[in-house]
Amino acid sequence: MRVLLANEQRDVVGGMETYLRWLAPELLARGHQLVCVTRYPQTGRETWVPAGATAVVADSSAALADAAHGCSIGLLSPLGSVDLEDALARAIPSVLFAHTFYGTCVSGSKMHAFPTKRPCSRRMGLACLCLYGPRRCGGANPLTAVRLYARESARAALLPCFRKILVASRYMAHEYERHGVGPDIVQVVPYPVQRPATPPAIRFRRRVVFIGRMTPLKGVELLIEAIGPLSRRGERLELHFAGDGPVKAEVEARARRAGIAATFHGWLPQEQTTTLLREGGVLALPSTWPEPFGLVGLEATAQGIPVVAFDVGGIREWLVPGVNGEIAPAEPPTAEGLAAALERALDPGRWSSLSAGAFATAARFAPAAHLEAIEETLRNAS
Repeated sequence: MRVLLANEQRDVVGGMETYLRWLAPELLARGHQLVCVTRYPQTGRETWVPAGATAVVADSSAALADAAHGCSIGLLSPLGSVDLEDALARAIPSVLFAHTFYGTCVSGSKMHAFPTKRPCSRRMGLACLCLYGPRRCGGANPLTAVRLYARESARAALLPCFRKILVASRYMAHEYERHGVGPDIVQVVPYPVQRPATPPAIRFRRRVVFIGRMTPLKGVELLIEAIGPLSRRGERLELHFAGDGPVKAEVEARARRAGIAATFHGWLPQEQTTTLLREGGVLALPSTWPEPFGLVGLEATAQGIPVVAFDVGGIREWLVPGVNGEIAPAEPPTAEGLAAALERALDPGRWSSLSAGAFATAARFAPAAHLEAIEETLRNAS
């Protein structure tokens, strides 16, 4: 089968690109031909497009239609342009992998930032325009609200054009079903994770690691606030950040003001993030928005690293408190709640049990089963 994989970015900048970096070579190995279409070219970072695939930068509907010529099926991750997404859905049978709130939220964050940060459970509609500014859903500019509402409304209208809509969690399936998409169209395919054959030899360390894009939605400022009290209890606490983003400078400044010793590694290749995890401790996933899944957390469990996260989105579908990590309350998410969850996970006696539970949990998300589900979906939808 000749498959078109479409994604906005060619660089590995987040969870979806990490997933595609695994999926694309696997499809090639199974004998499929791949056309990998991105809106933006590679800028020098690690890319998800493998050798052996046809790589295309499509910045217009005509270019995308040309790239789709001869393909049996398209697997689309949002391209950041409704025109491009519409062009693909019309050019060939297409499957949407909805790893974001595509067509279900004006700002895409699915949360309110005022008066406190908390996830939003509303169905998208005209009332969202009224709440956008007062609740700081994505800012205070009414023109931006109108523009984004028009974009997401157009995406909502495009949903029936897809043969299937894949989501990684039951939480996301429910989100689409309550927006009118039939359960026969929505399919839950949890992200896979490759774990070592045997548990890595990891010793306990009082150490917290964050891996990901540093944006307001990821809760990194709350993590700094939570670390403050923990780092002042007399026991040495290490804090490591791997990633970049718009709030990185502010997070570094907050850490300095709070007297917290933190190491900022910037973006790291996958092998180096694995090494960082295997040095022990816990992974903090302090997202305040409803994570559709939280792939980086599952990747940590595969290395035997417990995860601490807020109780948002699809997190509970792989993170079980007291088994492979700890969960902090999210109504609203607070630094105090996060600090308490981190302290529980960093208890030396508890950590060993959580580490074993983390490695065991990862076995439920085997790559082979996921790949078979993807292939079956693409065959049936083509």
